Amino acid sequence: MHRAAVRNIPRMDEGPVRLTRESLYEIVWAKPMTHLAAELGVQASILVEACRQLDVPRPGSGYWTRLAYGQRPSRPSLDPRPEGSPHEIELAKPRSGSAGSAPVVQVRTTLRNAHPAVETLRNLLVSDSPDRDGMHVVRGESYGAIVRVTDATRDRALRLLDALGRSLAERGHALRCQAPQRMYGSHALEVDVAGEVVALAIVEPMKQRTHVPTPAEVETQRRSGWSFAPRFDHVPSGQLVLRLHAPYGAARRSTWADRTNQRLEDLLGRVVLAIEEAAVTIREQRREERERERVYQEERARRARAEHLAQHQKALGDDLINMATGWSRAESVREFLSAVEEAVPAATRCADFTAWLAWARSFQRSLDPLGRPDAIAKRLEPPPESAGDASPFWSSTSDPR
Repeated sequence: MHRAAVRNIPRMDEGPVRLTRESLYEIVWAKPMTHLAAELGVQASILVEACRQLDVPRPGSGYWTRLAYGQRPSRPSLDPRPEGSPHEIELAKPRSGSAGSAPVVQVRTTLRNAHPAVETLRNLLVSDSPDRDGMHVVRGESYGAIVRVTDATRDRALRLLDALGRSLAERGHALRCQAPQRMYGSHALEVDVAGEVVALAIVEPMKQRTHVPTPAEVETQRRSGWSFAPRFDHVPSGQLVLRLHAPYGAARRSTWADRTNQRLEDLLGRVVLAIEEAAVTIREQRREERERERVYQEERARRARAEHLAQHQKALGDDLINMATGWSRAESVREFLSAVEEAVPAATRCADFTAWLAWARSFQRSLDPLGRPDAIAKRLEPPPESAGDASPFWSSTSDPR
């Protein structure tokens, strides 16, 4: 559907793009909003607001899921707008770090009265012995280490997290550090944005440098002619990297690092915006997942009902054939018994013959479904699936509904 619209989705690499109502209508019905926003390089909320301003209908819950299941849901038409109403809108791709787009985050020079999550991390790092690389590590549950620093970068990493936590709190979000119960010794560094959780980590990466042989290694090589010394050493870099852990596509950028011409202190405002953007996308992805699950369960129930009905129809057919077969056999037995009565005069019948003939007549009547007329007709609707071992159908007279 809408293949031409998919091919004509505008690109924003060279600046803002103006869209008419008609073109906006076509592209929002060509792809899911989150996918379209990622392709355009804007937040989904910007597209939603554009649709609201131009009065463009958007796909409702379950539209894309029903398409995925091969259904053909209808889409509303684009009704005309009153004369004088705007018919175009400009979408501008936000420039990273543009003025006013990110909050100013001040990093303090001390950790006095630090953020509670940072205080928890500081206690963990202080009580932790460094590993063989000189790193203090706070293990995470799902994403590896949430903090991995040396003595030289520990204080700065904590001050960065303290500034980030305070800025997030001013915007109504909560930075927290807690120990999950599922794995002993692991912790989680998370930001709660209106109930949606985004995980964070700050680490000091290692750098590679050429190994300088030690005197012992030089002596070993001189004596044996072989050297088992490594070619490179990996040592702490002295720089920090801040990572945002979120589902794929939730944020346009998820890693910020110290560079020659930039430091993390100057990037924290962008990190705040990325966390908020990721939370919005996660909420939308969760809503879409719930909708997919709902449609899947509905489709599953529909198929189960169709299968249940088919089984009931088969049972009705088998029952009809059984009744017809029983009636035919009963008629054959009845004719035979009539012939027997004609062949054996009453005067010559003994007591055993009389008893057998009475039994045979009773048996013949048990074969004939016409002897139970109230049980012939059956309900055409299947019984409840929860009936368990109950009969697959019942007669209309036995159930007056």
